[in-house]
Amino acid sequence: MSKHKKKPESLFFAVSFIVILFFLMTPMTHSKPSPTLSPDLPLTDANCDMNQDGKVNMNDISIVAHAVGSYPGNSRWNLHADITGISGLPDAIVDLRDVALVCRNFGHSWSPTGVFWIEPSEVTPDGNSEGFRFNITAWVNVTELSFCWQVDLHFDKTCIVPTNAGFTGIAGSQFFSEHKAVGAIELWWSDCVILIGEALLTGSRAPGLGSLFWVEFEIVRPTTAVSISFDRTWTYILEPRYLHLVPTAKYGSAITCSPA
Repeated sequence: MSKHKKKPESLFFAVSFIVILFFLMTPMTHSKPSPTLSPDLPLTDANCDMNQDGKVNMNDISIVAHAVGSYPGNSRWNLHADITGISGLPDAIVDLRDVALVCRNFGHSWSPTGVFWIEPSEVTPDGNSEGFRFNITAWVNVTELSFCWQVDLHFDKTCIVPTNAGFTGIAGSQFFSEHKAVGAIELWWSDCVILIGEALLTGSRAPGLGSLFWVEFEIVRPTTAVSISFDRTWTYILEPRYLHLVPTAKYGSAITCSPA
């Protein structure tokens, strides 16, 4: 009789299932977290809401459980499923800590008062997509007063690399264009990270819509689609009193590279 070895992923899924049952069946003694974010502990219902539909349910547990054991470069890696670690912050691996946190927030809901997103959703390369350059723009719409913002973008460096970036206004973002502000742009090619932020020197920005920055990418390998996504933990808007981060939904962009 032939013996069949179980794949390593099977163990992760089995243990994940046990953990899920434990946390769903064990009464929770802690009070429900506030839907606002703490600057010292940026882990909330919003981070546990894998599909950003405003509630934490079995769909979110399924998503994070599927990614258990994955890490950057792994075929099952999901950036959004890495929400905590030993230090309480994302640690570049999806493990049972992440599953447990989602389970503890099961049944919770949250109401975003802002949203980040990327445009466009489609680009048209001229012939062979390799070497083709395109621009994306990040936007925000918020219904609270705001004092500063930060965006952490991730991309697949095997397909695209950033070649340039800048704010959408004259001296900063268009979003903060009517205020004095200071900002910074960091491009980390090796880590596949673009970190951009801006803060007002005085006052606050009224609720509203505005563009933040643009990034130029170059396609380095022929492809039909590229993914650019927000790191939800480090993408945020801070309100003027420093009391909380504005609960904000984040929508990345799976850009389709359609031939001309």
